[in-house]
Amino acid sequence: MPLVIGKFWRSVILVTVVIVGAIGLVWAAFIGVPEVYAAHNTQPMSDASKLFSGTLLSAAGFLFVMLFDPLKVRLGEAVKDVVGIVALPACRVFIYGHNQTGKTTLIRRLVALRQDGNEPSTKIFSVYEMIAPLNLESNRTIRMLIADYRGESNEEVLVDPPAFFAYPGHRHINVLIFMVDMLKEKPVRPDGMDLNDYTNKVLSAIENRIEDEMERYITPYEIKKAFKVCGFSDKLCAVRFVINKIDTLRELQSVLQINDIDAFAHDKFDRLINEVRNQCEKLKIQDKFAVKLISARTREGVDELITEVMDLYQRYRRIEDNHARQRS
Repeated sequence: MPLVIGKFWRSVILVTVVIVGAIGLVWAAFIGVPEVYAAHNTQPMSDASKLFSGTLLSAAGFLFVMLFDPLKVRLGEAVKDVVGIVALPACRVFIYGHNQTGKTTLIRRLVALRQDGNEPSTKIFSVYEMIAPLNLESNRTIRMLIADYRGESNEEVLVDPPAFFAYPGHRHINVLIFMVDMLKEKPVRPDGMDLNDYTNKVLSAIENRIEDEMERYITPYEIKKAFKVCGFSDKLCAVRFVINKIDTLRELQSVLQINDIDAFAHDKFDRLINEVRNQCEKLKIQDKFAVKLISARTREGVDELITEVMDLYQRYRRIEDNHARQRS
């Protein structure tokens, strides 16, 4: 049976080989070559010759790495993979949901302070690094990494996850967010359309959006896959089912004759909410699950969501730090 080495360890091996190779090249250039020269000549190399030959040979080696594009690209990816794991502790958030549910808008609204380009991304995952406030009253901040799954097909969620997720058996995900909405956009009411007809049009649009897109994308099987890529580990300190675009629903509240928007939203997503809750119960993390209504566009509920998540993460970090002190 062939030996299978995970992506992370392949990256570690490649980076290690390159580092050792670079050290060996420098040693050979500045020490090995002069010693060989001295062994075959009565006169040793002058210091200037040693410096010149060493610099020339080292430069040639590094130039080869930089010009050999496949190696340069792979080495760059490997460095990002390794850095993504060994970097300082951070709250890692994985957002999973259908396209155009407002995931990117939510990421921008969560913390609009900073985004670095150092975190490894892939064609189907975008990874952002940001600085988030611990709570609404405090000036203290914490490093937050957010992965947005943007694959065209939900079949790709387990394909080539970036180093953000760490490697199987040692996943680093702290927060899993399932994101949905009821309307892609507010339905237009044509001139002269009766209010009852418009109400039916809106209700039909909501049903179609949920049944044809949300429920077909976030199926029980896909929910299990999302948890699997997170690793089922005790590092997962919060699972949230986030219903976005609540501002659009609020604009239609009188049209739909809704008294309680929260109850209406919960009812429409009852099946999906129960599927996620059931999976949490199977993993014995039902106490980490909650449903949140937000508007990423207007920021309604976003500050509360991030504060809640940060509080749970801080609690997790305190427990981890206590365990580390006990082990030491």
